Amino acid sequence: MEEPIYTFQPNTTEDALSLGIALVIAFAGGAGLYFLSRKKVERDQRARHHLLQMLVFFATIIAAGTALFSFLSMRKTGEVVLYATHMVTPYGDVDYTDIRKAEIIDNKTPSMIDPNTSRRVVRMLIIEEVSGKAHVMSEKNYDINAVMGRLKEAVEKASE
Repeated sequence: MEEPIYTFQPNTTEDALSLGIALVIAFAGGAGLYFLSRKKVERDQRARHHLLQMLVFFATIIAAGTALFSFLSMRKTGEVVLYATHMVTPYGDVDYTDIRKAEIIDNKTPSMIDPNTSRRVVRMLIIEEVSGKAHVMSEKNYDINAVMGRLKEAVEKASE
């Protein structure tokens, strides 16, 4: 088994925070729905009570969906490992000889008011293989400057 040269762990604190908050809201909503369905309501308050149940139900469904997709995002964001001859990303293995291009780009979200200005800029590391497959890593999840620097070093060592 080959020994890794560098290992980069993802930063998933935002996803973990959203997962935790969403789970708390989903469980609280589920408990609220249970108690609302058990509560005896007078005839003139039924319409209002059903609206409250619907509101709690929708909040619970939205929170459960947020928790699910935060969990899936955390699972998809894995570590990046550099070896002497290849690298492993969450998108698969790639030999250094198969890398066509590796660059850091700015992914700009245009403003709704003035499309010429950017509302938010997220930097992305894109590693493109000769086959066309792309390995995309966001600065929100990885230290992409460190990954790019170590990748350049590893590619230079491998080409010697």
